[in-house]
Amino acid sequence: MEDAENLKRVNLKNEIANLKQIDLQVAESPASIPEDVASTMLSRMVPYVGIPMTLAASSFGFFYYQAKYQDTQYDTILVATVTVGFLVVGLLGITYSLFSANWDGDGGGSVDDFKQNLGSVQQGLRRGLIDNPKLREEALNMEENEENVDLETLNRARRREREGKGRKS
Repeated sequence: MEDAENLKRVNLKNEIANLKQIDLQVAESPASIPEDVASTMLSRMVPYVGIPMTLAASSFGFFYYQAKYQDTQYDTILVATVTVGFLVVGLLGITYSLFSANWDGDGGGSVDDFKQNLGSVQQGLRRGLIDNPKLREEALNMEENEENVDLETLNRARRREREGKGRKS
């Protein structure tokens, strides 16, 4: 039972050391998107974002022109649905163009890259929001426990020293 506890403690110390190492790396040089990956993302945004946004503006312009100069009236809900629909497609296009680019810098991109990149972001969020805070809390608790153990050891040594002096007198 004690061996399992020691193994768990050693694993926890290793995880904390890894977390501290990552913290140091991030502090020294924050992560940035490589130029070729950013270019790929941007080139994918043009069709996936540009076209739907242009259609949203054009559709709104079309409805305005029809109402103002052709005396054709459309239901407000139709105008809103069509315009907002294109805006939503544009928003989804931003997401797809960013996540479907190959983040390794090999150029191109695909649906498989989208799935892989989305998984990486989910894993990073889970690590950043759930796992790392728990690990940091455990590290603080471990440091406090070690300080308490050190204080207890120091107090015992002082008591022994006092008791030893008291016996010699």
